[in-house]
Amino acid sequence: MVEAPAGYGKSWLLRRAFGSDARRLRGELGALDDSWFDDGLPVVIDDAHLLTDHEVALLAEFVELAPDDSRLVVAGRIIADRVHEAVQLVDGTLIDATMLTIPAGDIVEGTEGMTLEEAERLADVADGCVRTIRTAFAQARQEPGSSVVQVAAQIVRADSMTALQQVDEGDRRVVGLLARSAGLDRHLLARFGGPRIIERLAAGGVPVRRDAVGIIHLATSAAFRSAPVEHDTAIELAGELMQR
Repeated sequence: MVEAPAGYGKSWLLRRAFGSDARRLRGELGALDDSWFDDGLPVVIDDAHLLTDHEVALLAEFVELAPDDSRLVVAGRIIADRVHEAVQLVDGTLIDATMLTIPAGDIVEGTEGMTLEEAERLADVADGCVRTIRTAFAQARQEPGSSVVQVAAQIVRADSMTALQQVDEGDRRVVGLLARSAGLDRHLLARFGGPRIIERLAAGGVPVRRDAVGIIHLATSAAFRSAPVEHDTAIELAGELMQR
């Protein structure tokens, strides 16, 4: 299973691993069944954050009951808890955003004239997102004298504004809560935004990510702190957190 926000290299990783030698589904299960694995080819289900609740239940059941020699890869911006549980049950492998982020050391090795301090600032601003880092270098080369860190910050701000425009007003308020918190669990998020709030945010391009214990965080959270938060909702959330 590969889970990370858009731009972290999921598709590149899958192409590198399988090339064209895979059966692929995107955002749906189609006619997936055991016969798809008869020839030994891997099956890749991409954009799994777009699956319906019914498809999520079917996929989780398939993961649990698939033949032992099956090679199934599920990839998405955020993947349903039910599928996570099934993957853990069969001792599957999880590659998450933390494993896909670009560390400062790699940035220094791959560029000329960048100090480790600058690379650390770049990695922090971009949250290690490979697409943001590559785009920032490309734009900085076209603008002599510009700072790649500043360019990356501009890209992150622009991406955050675009993502906020893709979700409705109620969901933007949930983004505001996430941006001002150290992470929230799925149950709290569902309380304030409904049962599929995380999937809606992911589909809109909001960079939600899950940590090792299932808490949902917002990558590049500082760029989303302009999102509104209702006073009463913030007080209610604070009360919930104090009781835990």
